[in-house]
Amino acid sequence: MNNDTQFKSNRDEVRFEEFEVDDIELASKTDRFINNFIDVICFFIFSFLMDFLILEILEKLFNNLMFGFYGVIFNYVLGVIYGTIFFTFLEGTTGSTIGKYITKTKVIDEDGNKPSYETILIRSLCRHIPFDAFSFLGRPGYGWHDKLSKTRVVKV
Repeated sequence: MNNDTQFKSNRDEVRFEEFEVDDIELASKTDRFINNFIDVICFFIFSFLMDFLILEILEKLFNNLMFGFYGVIFNYVLGVIYGTIFFTFLEGTTGSTIGKYITKTKVIDEDGNKPSYETILIRSLCRHIPFDAFSFLGRPGYGWHDKLSKTRVVKV
C-alpha cells in the first residue's frame, strides 16, 4: 500500500487505490462479519432449496458424479454456481444482500453508483477465491472480491 492511499471511515471523504468517493462511510468490519454470517445462512437455505428442486434431474444426469471423489468436486462446482446466482441476483437487482439490508449497507462501484451486472458478476465469482474471507483480516478491511471488482460496501 502506498503512502498516498488514505482510508477514513468518517463521512468526509474516502480514498482507495484509484478509488475516490466523497461523503461515503465504509461498512465496518463488524458490519461485514454480520453480513457474511447472515448471507451464509441464507445461501445454505437457497442451496438446499435448489438441491431439493433439481435433485431428481441431477441424480438422473450425474448419478455417477454424486458420490466419492467426484461427488466432492461436483458439490464444489454446484456451490460456485449457486453462490454466483445467489449473490449476483441479489446484489445486481438491489445492491444489497439480505445481510447488507439488515445492517443497512450496500455495494457501490468506484464512482459511488450502483454497480453494473457485469461488475456484480465479477464480484460474485471472486467470492469463490480460496481464502477470500481471510483477506478481511488486514487493513483496511475489504476483501479480494471488493478489490478485484472495484467495489466497496458502504453504510446507507
